[in-house]
Amino acid sequence: MSAPASLSFPLVCAADLEAARVAAVRLLAPFAHGPRMLARVKTIVSELGRNVVQHGGGGTLTLALTPHAQGVALRIEALDCGPGITDVALALSPGFSTTRGLGLGLSGSRHLADRFEITAPRGGGTLVTAWVWL
Repeated sequence: MSAPASLSFPLVCAADLEAARVAAVRLLAPFAHGPRMLARVKTIVSELGRNVVQHGGGGTLTLALTPHAQGVALRIEALDCGPGITDVALALSPGFSTTRGLGLGLSGSRHLADRFEITAPRGGGTLVTAWVWL
C-alpha cells in the first residue's frame, strides 16, 4: 500500500454527513467488499458524525486508510468541540442517551467496529476513533 489516503470533513449540520459517507464508500472500492461491509462503515460514519453535530457542537470527521497487522484498516475519527463525555462507560451503555434518541450510536458503533477508542479530556472535546479491518 502506498501512502495512506486521508480525507477530513467539517461537520456543522446533519447534511454535512453525506459527503463523508460517499467518501467512505469510495475509499472501500479497491477492497471489493460486499454490501455488509459497506453498511457497517456507513453506519459508523453516520452515528459518529451525528454525535459530533448533535452533542459536540460540530467538529470534524476524518477517514484514513492505515496499515495494520492483518493488512489495511479504514480509520474513522470523529472529533467534536463539545464539553466532553463525563462518563464514557455510561455513554457506551446500550440505550443510554442524553437526548430522546435510542442510545445506540456509540454502543452500536463500538459493536460494528473491529477496534474502538474514546478520548474525552475534561477540558472538552471528544475524539472517537473506530477501525474497520479491510
